[in-house]
Amino acid sequence: MLKNGCSVHYRSKIFRLQCEIIIAVLFK
Repeated sequence: MLKNGCSVHYRSKIFRLQCEIIIAVLFK
C-alpha cells in the first residue's frame, strides 16, 4: 500500500528509491 503511494507521489526514480529505502527501514 505504502509502496504504491510512493510510486504515485514520487515518479522520479531517485525519490522513489529513497522512499523504498525509508519503507524498508520502517518495516525492518
